[in-house]
Formats: sequence, C-alpha cells, structure tokens
Amino acid sequence: MLTYLNVSAEYFLFIQELRELEEFKQIAFPHLRDLIRRSDLKITSEEQVFETVIEWMEANPSERKQHLSELLSLVRLPQLNMQYLVENVRQNSMIKESRECTDLVSEALFIMLSPLKGTPLPVGAAINDEGGGQYAAGSSLVSQVKLQENHLGTGGDPFRSVEAFDCRLNRWISICEMTQQRRHVGVVSALGKLFAIGGHDGMQHLASAEMFDPREGVGWRRVAPMRTCRRGIAAAALDGAIYAVGGLDDTTCFSTVERYDIESNTWTDVAPMNVRRGGVGVSALGKFLFAVGGNDGSSSLDSCERYDPVLDKWKLVAKMTNRRAGAGVCVLDGALYALGGFDDNSPLCTCERYDPHTDQWVQLANMTFSRGGVGVASMGGLVYAIGGHDGQRYLNTVEAYDPVTNSWTPVTDIKDCRAGAGVAWADCSVDDLLRPFQPDSGYAPSGGNQCI
Repeated sequence: MLTYLNVSAEYFLFIQELRELEEFKQIAFPHLRDLIRRSDLKITSEEQVFETVIEWMEANPSERKQHLSELLSLVRLPQLNMQYLVENVRQNSMIKESRECTDLVSEALFIMLSPLKGTPLPVGAAINDEGGGQYAAGSSLVSQVKLQENHLGTGGDPFRSVEAFDCRLNRWISICEMTQQRRHVGVVSALGKLFAIGGHDGMQHLASAEMFDPREGVGWRRVAPMRTCRRGIAAAALDGAIYAVGGLDDTTCFSTVERYDIESNTWTDVAPMNVRRGGVGVSALGKFLFAVGGNDGSSSLDSCERYDPVLDKWKLVAKMTNRRAGAGVCVLDGALYALGGFDDNSPLCTCERYDPHTDQWVQLANMTFSRGGVGVASMGGLVYAIGGHDGQRYLNTVEAYDPVTNSWTPVTDIKDCRAGAGVAWADCSVDDLLRPFQPDSGYAPSGGNQCI
C-alpha cells in the first residue's frame, strides 16, 4: 500500500483531481485524514469531501471501516445540502452500520434545524470562494397561515397571510398574502405552484380557489372555484391533478370529492368517499389518495380509506389507533403519517404511521405539545408539525420528527400563534419568495357560482 502519492502537496489541495489518480484509492489513512482536515482544501462544495471519503472507504471496506467515523467527523456535515445529507449521507449503508456516524449525522441535522447561536462547525475543509453560489437547497416549506375556528369558544378572524420556512437559515419569512381571508382551507403544492382552496372567510363558506407561482412575480391569482362551498377540506395532488376532499358547512359534513385539472382550469366530481369527513387529512401515496380520520357530524373518526383514480373508487383500509379530526397528514419515505388532531374530548399529542404494504398503523413518539388542527408537511427526511391548539391556547411552536431516531426536535417558531394552518412543501427558490410581487389583476375565471 502506498503511504504517499508522488505528486506535490499543492496538487493534493485540488481534491477532485486527486480522486482521478489511480493511486488515490491506495493512499494510507493518516495521509487522507491530514488532507481533508486542511483548511485550504480546494473544493466547490462540502459534498466533494464526503464523496472522497466514501470512495476511499469503498475500495477496501472491511479493513477501513474502523476509520469511517473519524473521517466523517472531518466533513462539515452542516454545510451540506439538507436533502443531500438525508438522502445520500444518512442512507449510506456503511454509515447506517456505525452508531458513531449516525450520531454525527443527527447532530448535523440538529444544527441545521436549531436557532443559529454561533455554534462552531466541525473542523474540515473550507469551501473555495471561487466555487460560487449556495449549495443548500432552495426548497421551502410553505405554510398558508390562518386561524382555526376555536371549538372552545374563543375564536379569531381568518388571515390572508402566508409564511415560508427557509431551512438554510432556519427562519420563517412572510411572503405575499392571498387575495382573501381563509380558515379551514385546503392547501397543496403542484407543478411548482401553491393552491389555496375553499375555507371560510369569517362570514361565509367559500368555493373559491387561488394559485401562487413564485416564478411569475404576480402574487396570488384566482382560479376556477369548486362546485361546493366548504371549509375543513383537505387537498392533495396525484398524477398532475388536484383533489379537494370532504369538508363541511354549517349543516353537513361532506363525503364529496372534486378533481381540479390545472391545464384546463376546471373542476369535476369524482366518486365520493364511503364516509362523510369534515376536518379530514389527505395525502397521496404511490398510486392512491388516502383520506384519514375527520368527523362525520357526530364523532371523530378512526377510519381511513384510499382512492384509486383508475377505478374511480374508494376502499376502506386499516383504522388508526386513535380517533382524529383536524389531524396533520403527510407522506415520508413511502409511509403515511397522522399527527395530533382532536378526538371527541381533547387535542392529541399522539402520532402514528401507516405502512401501505402491511395495511397497519403503528404508534410513534408523542409530540412535545398536544396539537389539534396542526399543520404538517415533510421535507428533508423529517416531518414538521406546525402550530395547532393545545386545548387552552393557539400555538406558534414548531417541531420536527426524525423517523430514524423516533424523536422530536424543536424548530424555529412561526411568527404568530395559529391552528388549522394549511401546509405544503414547495419546490421553489427562497430568493423568488423574497422578491416583491405585483397584486392580483382581479381576473376571475368563468364557470363560477354564487359562492366566493
């Protein structure tokens, strides 16, 4: 085995060129360790350092696995793109087999999600200033912010405001407001756009819908309204179409479902659910749409069902372990999560996960707070629980669930206390969200009804 490379020390500093040498995979551990800990290492992103370590490890994994944790500790993991950290680093088979390595990854995620306190990063290679640009993902967790109608009798007015979570800087930012106030609104992201559907404006139920495309620079625009005025609906995207599911008005909990065609800007009815569900949670998983819990007008529900768009048919699946209305529902890594909500007595802190392959629900670690009307979305391998009501007050706290450790970690608070916030992950640039937007032109598509 070589103990050194027959190239100059200066050449060592260009790590990409080093990896292209035939001798690279034979370099001795002390030399690789000393190289990647140098502060003047020439790289364009910290991902290059991690990939160098893994490539060297894979050349002789049985003999080198003892060195992995020490080498990984020299990679500045918090400077990686969060999605890369979750999908490439945490899922690496060698890292998953090492407790020391998984602890390093968890610590990096904690630093990314915790308020910035000047915590020093692990010693490692400096990013070359000439590399250009940010290497953290520009994705945002976008939360349509509103107040939930308080079932305990101290309600508030619905909001038009919208907040977005910038995971790079662990902050919430205010972005352009919707065209009208909405509470109990359905929110979904599709084709890079954010849609707000239905709800209640404080005086009447809404069938109206609006769309925000951060790339257009024109703010929220109205799109075709639904056929039915309702609040407490859930929205999800499947195969390029948007579904508005369930909901309620002052007299009825609905089983009806409408599908929105983005290209033609039209709504059509599809098969209704087997059960009436107001305050239902909905998410797309695989080829199906799943409707979770809700309230049928007399009690909270533990029943769930899935929709097959090919057959235009709903089928009941396994029941949850808890009755939940106003729960937060999302999908992560092929599983369906149901968090919080209300049973017939109080808000819940319990959480559970559904495996579509076994048709079973399993309970997870409880949230730090009981959260009825919690807003939920997944991003970067974590599930975020946003706001809600704990039975006494509205919450502005946020926490993130890590399925690897089955634990919750606090995240930066939203700016105002909110419950029933519609939340969706949107693939967009934070810079686009921060630029000024022109107000909506007032254009209202044809095909509307008497509901606004």
